[in-house]
Amino acid sequence: MFQYPTVAAANVTIPTAAEAATLQQQCFNHHHNPPAWPYTTAAESSICDLFYRNGNLDKKQLLALVSKTLKFSELLTKAASKLKLLEKEKLLRNDVYLAQLLLYDYVFGKSLWRPGKLKQTMTRNKQAIFSYFEKLKNSYGLQSIKDLEKVIQREDSSPRVPRYVRVNLLKTTVETVVSQLTEEGWELIEDWSDFNSFLQCIKTLSGEQFVRDFHLSDVLVFPPSADFHDHPLYKEHRIILQDKASCFPAHILDPPPGGVVMDCCAAPGNKTSHIASLMENNGQILALEIENDRYDILSDMMERTGVEIATTLCKDFLRANPQSKQFSPVEYILLDPSCSGSGIVNRRNDLTDDVDSRSKERLHKLSNLQAMMLKHALSFPNLKRLVYSTCSIHQEENEQVVEEIYGNVKDKFKLKKIRPDWPFRGQEGFAHAQCCLRMSHDTAMTNGFFVACFQKRKHLKIRNKGNETDEENPEFRNSDNNKQDSETNNIVKKRDDTKNKKKSKLEDEKNDEIDGHGSEAITIAKKMKKRKKEAEFEDCDTHENETNNIVQESDKTKKMKKKKRKLDISDDADGINEKKKKTEMR
Repeated sequence: MFQYPTVAAANVTIPTAAEAATLQQQCFNHHHNPPAWPYTTAAESSICDLFYRNGNLDKKQLLALVSKTLKFSELLTKAASKLKLLEKEKLLRNDVYLAQLLLYDYVFGKSLWRPGKLKQTMTRNKQAIFSYFEKLKNSYGLQSIKDLEKVIQREDSSPRVPRYVRVNLLKTTVETVVSQLTEEGWELIEDWSDFNSFLQCIKTLSGEQFVRDFHLSDVLVFPPSADFHDHPLYKEHRIILQDKASCFPAHILDPPPGGVVMDCCAAPGNKTSHIASLMENNGQILALEIENDRYDILSDMMERTGVEIATTLCKDFLRANPQSKQFSPVEYILLDPSCSGSGIVNRRNDLTDDVDSRSKERLHKLSNLQAMMLKHALSFPNLKRLVYSTCSIHQEENEQVVEEIYGNVKDKFKLKKIRPDWPFRGQEGFAHAQCCLRMSHDTAMTNGFFVACFQKRKHLKIRNKGNETDEENPEFRNSDNNKQDSETNNIVKKRDDTKNKKKSKLEDEKNDEIDGHGSEAITIAKKMKKRKKEAEFEDCDTHENETNNIVQESDKTKKMKKKKRKLDISDDADGINEKKKKTEMR
């Protein structure tokens, strides 16, 4: 059975503008009416998009042919050079890509080419071609020329990513899929206990072995050679062929059933369908795609995977008005913008990159676009959570974008520290690197990927005279919080009433003292007034104690003066008696 490539087929992208026209002629000129090439640059689509959209070809065979040709391009280039095909044949003059395609199909493939000049080119060189590959076969001690594929594949030193399969929970369950696979002869491996032993396990998967993913409950992991394109589970869209790294954003966004979600750059729709499955097809998803062709793929994907809650829109996300009736209810946003794609393993940069595609200028332009989109996404009024992700390894598209925009929105949003069970964080040197996730083939056996999450603050940051304080955001208050606030207000009001009553009582006592004791009472009143000013910054109970002390002091003073007056009266009486005695003696 013909094997479809596992990673290269899904991830190789269309060549640049100059090579696009060449490959159009190479692949289609044997048709009477070759279709128009639908893209102009590498960033606009993938080989999968192109061939599965074209109605004139056997799509699966042509996709397999191109992908396999790319996989064995080094072997085929050496053969074309040894056979001097580029010099001898006019149709192949200095056209190494066309030579590779024709050689692979003629020697290993199923001869897609119709009778014509291209096939005649191969027929003229048939003896030399098979003589070369016969010698190569004998050097490896093989029985058949076609066995060379297996040998070259084993010798391939390029990194290989396991085949990750996401179970479409809208159509089945993980347990059902696992049960069906084990009945078909697949072996479920479960002898791992932590992440390190899990990584070791998936590196050694072979044959018909598979494991459940360590982090994501709806993902299964198979050997890189596993092919599901003809499997009923794939044809019925009960499983989705999706790299583990690109499954993280939906899990981190984690919108609840009934929520309102926006996928800003949704095509081809893998992440959109994943979000819908986690929401149990309950709620609303606005899926935006700016390109007409990719929009068609997105719409088809929603229908095939059983998504019922998505509204697909052919629209530029940057033109979506956050205040409009259509978009203002959005609560959760997934932003996976256009990026360099530098994290894709086995990416054929020789085909996909322009002269300046990896230049600082290009990264700067991408970074500006990504920052603009992120800033716009964070302006939606009812937004609660946003996930930003790229399949890039460049910090210019990842940490730099996140840090730049966070500096403008940190009063309303915080960078949430996501997935504490994931050990690989953002690049060192950035303030919030620990809040971000990074994935790579070297560390996690996935494609290169980056994820960050903005969470709306439960407390809005308020700046007062240079200091930052937290004030509760009304959007996050529930009925219990409102009840608690009401009870607190009642307590404060009651306390203030008690304080006012005590102050009133103190005022009355002061007036009584002034009326009863004249100038001496005035002195006491002055003291009381002074005490009152000091007591304004103290507790009411303390104020009352001090007032009592003053009153006691006043009572003590009155007693002393009363006693003094009695003594004075007694002295006066003694003086009068003495004078009376003296008078009588005279």
